[in-house]
This record gives sequence, structure tokens and C-alpha cells, in this order.
Amino acid sequence: MYLPIILIFILQNLHSSLNCQTDISHPTVENIISLLKEKTEKIQSVWLEYTSFVDRNNDVEHFEASFIMQGRDYVHIYAKHLERKKKVQIYPEEISKIEKPNNLLELLIIKLNRPKNIPDSLSNVDTVLVKNYYLNGQFHNRVLLPNENIIRDIYKFPDGGDELTIYGDPRILLGFYPYTRKDENPYALYEFFEKEGSYYYKEEDGFKILWHETYLKQEHSYKSSCEVWFNEENNLVKVKEIIYLARSYPHNIETIEKAIKGKVSCDFPQSVIMEISFSDFHPVWKIPLQMEITTYGLDCTRVLDSDELFIDYESGKITEIEYKARLCLCPKVVNKKITLLVNKNDLKINEPISKELFLPPEPTKVPEINSEENTRVPISHFFYLNPMSIIYICLFLLITVVTIFITRHFLGWKI
Repeated sequence: MYLPIILIFILQNLHSSLNCQTDISHPTVENIISLLKEKTEKIQSVWLEYTSFVDRNNDVEHFEASFIMQGRDYVHIYAKHLERKKKVQIYPEEISKIEKPNNLLELLIIKLNRPKNIPDSLSNVDTVLVKNYYLNGQFHNRVLLPNENIIRDIYKFPDGGDELTIYGDPRILLGFYPYTRKDENPYALYEFFEKEGSYYYKEEDGFKILWHETYLKQEHSYKSSCEVWFNEENNLVKVKEIIYLARSYPHNIETIEKAIKGKVSCDFPQSVIMEISFSDFHPVWKIPLQMEITTYGLDCTRVLDSDELFIDYESGKITEIEYKARLCLCPKVVNKKITLLVNKNDLKINEPISKELFLPPEPTKVPEINSEENTRVPISHFFYLNPMSIIYICLFLLITVVTIFITRHFLGWKI
């Protein structure tokens, strides 16, 4: 008689039995946070030489770098090897025949293909040397052209240098979490895991795995998440920025299952944003001598129409949870992979470093910064323009020249 009632009660509370939370007071959770803290705090200073390879869709850039850090102050010096690319010319066989332009098109062709004779151009430079200084909360950046012994403008920025995250931040080796910002520095992993939020601990294939989600700042409307993997030797072997919907939305399991048309677990659905793997640990200091950073995107073309899905979300047809759940079904694709190799023989740990080494030269330029957004464009980006940007610039110049020509020759206007 009571069996149907019991079955109904069990079915109604089936989803509530999915427990994807671990209390911070759990002994292993406390132990992992202690390991993260020890990893960072035992290093007072570091001097390392490393090689970095940045792979963007099989387009690989190569860097040789030195990184010197004491406390939170650092100097980062790297050599950027420039690949000599053949200039694409418009009508190359005709350019030499044009002595005097007869129209705007010929003028534009000549200007686009004219050799650059500027002394400090990059046309004869194989390597660019970039030096970043971070001292007492101030960031300086300078670029040198060794082949011509020319020092480019020295920039001073009010915030920390984002160059490190572009080419593989060596601070990650010491236990820092990239793409996060506490004051002017990235969060140390232990600082991230000490913030109030949700935890989930599990063991898998001999690894101790701890996931945490929190608001980095009270004013943020979004949460940041991180997962750390320790092996049996208590070495940190993996860090992930990853989203687990059942852990983030434990009270919306039915909504998630309806969106993905399947069952939900504490590990599914998920979406990996970034993964960092560590290997070849120093025998004494346990610092990884090899690091691989992989950032991912989503390829939804075979699963769903992402544009239509976004329109449905924006129009209110589906909720944010449903939108995220559907996106989690899209296969991940590699956007960028960074491999960082540390020279073991040149590694110096906790040796005194002169403060003068961190003193930057006087800046020649202080760029304008939007204080509200606190954003900037790293100086090395100025060396390379997106092809579409070049097209837009040329189009703008062409329209300007045409306007000047018409107003002067037909309307008689003077400039």
C-alpha cells in the first residue's frame, strides 16, 4: 500500500541525491590548499632561463627568455625571432613601369609597394629584444632592435604586464593562476582556493583533484573556477580552468538534463577553457621544468547553430543555464598551445638579487589608459597588424584621398 508512495518520493528526490559539494573543512581539501601555499611561499626569489614555443594553428613562434623575480617585482627579457615574410605586391610586374601615377589606383599601388627606408624599421631586423620591468606596482616596457642598436620608446603602464600571459607566464611555475588579477598581480593558487565558494574533491587514477568556484571580486556578476591535480608525490601536475554545470548549478539539475537531453553527473556536462600541464620536476625545489598551456574554444558547427542559440538566449526563449548546457555539448578545439622549457642548469632559487636589477630606465612615453576598464595594448602588438585592419586602413586612406581630390578639383576647396 505504501510502496507507490515511497517510489514517488524516491523519484521526486532522485536529483537531490547528486551531491557535488565538498566542505572546505575536509582534511584533504585543507591539505591541498596547504601544499599550494607552500609551493608559492617557499620561493623568495628565482632566476631562470627558458625557451617558449607558441603554436597558433600550426603557426609557431619561438622565444628565448630570462625571468628574474624577487617578491612580486620582476624583470622579463625575451628575444622575439621575426620570420621574414615576402611582401605581397599588387601587380608587381607593372609597378616598375609606373614612373608617374596617372590616377589614384596607381598612386596607391606605388605607396603600398614602395620600399621602406626608415632607419628604425623592422625590414632588416631578425630579432626584437623586449624587456619588461615590474617594480613597486609600476610596469615599464621597452623594445630594442639589436641589429641596428636602436632602443625604441620606453613605455610606462599603471598596471602589470600582460605580455607574460601571452607567451607563457613563468610565474605559473611558482604556483600563480594566470588571467586573474589581485591588485596588480595574478592570484596565487592558494589565494584563489582560500576565497569563499564551492568545492568538490575526488580521487581518480591516483590523482587528488580539487575544484573550486568563487567570485574574485564582490562586484563581479560571474564566477571563476579552477581545478588542481596532485600526483602521489604531491607534485602539482595539472591546473584547469573548467566549468562543471552540476557543481555550479546544483539546484537546476532537471533544467540541465532537459537542455542536454541526457543524464547529469558531477563531471558532466563540462567545458574546459584552459589546461596547464607540468612535468620534469626539479629534484630539490619541485618546480616543474616543463609546462604546457592549452587554451580551448568550441566548435559547434556539427552539433547546433550557435548563432541561433545565442539569439534564443538574448530574446529570453531559453535561460542562461540552458544556454550554457547546450554549449557544453560542443566539442572543444585547440586555440593556442604554449610550451615552456626551463634550463635546469641556469636555475637559481632564493639567491639574493640586487634591487638595482629591477630599476627600469626612465620612460619616454606614458600611453593614455582608460582607468575604468583598466585595459591596454601590449607594445609588441604594434609590430603586427591584423590583415583586416590593414584593409580597413587602406580603404580609409583611399576614401580620404578621393575626397581631397574631388573637393580640390571640382569644388575648389583648399585644405
